[in-house]
Amino acid sequence: MRKLLKGSLTAVGAGVVLAAGMATPANAAGIDSDFYVSAPGEGWCHKIILEFYTPGSSQNPRFETIYACGNHMSVQHFKTIHTHWKIVVNVNQRDGR
Repeated sequence: MRKLLKGSLTAVGAGVVLAAGMATPANAAGIDSDFYVSAPGEGWCHKIILEFYTPGSSQNPRFETIYACGNHMSVQHFKTIHTHWKIVVNVNQRDGR
């Protein structure tokens, strides 16, 4: 009986350690990544506006814009302490040149 109880307590202890390891603070995992935009073809531009934010944080969100025109692809690298991102504007428009 003692051996069974000891094994159960060890398993519970391991579960608590694993759960604690998974509950990292929100500011520990920022964004450090490339973002790509490609244009739909000649005479067109593709515009994307990204919002970087951290849910529940008092820190203001950060907005970044990426453009690509013609048959080109644009790549920009963003690094931030925010933990989430979303596309808030995604449009194709005629190139005004």
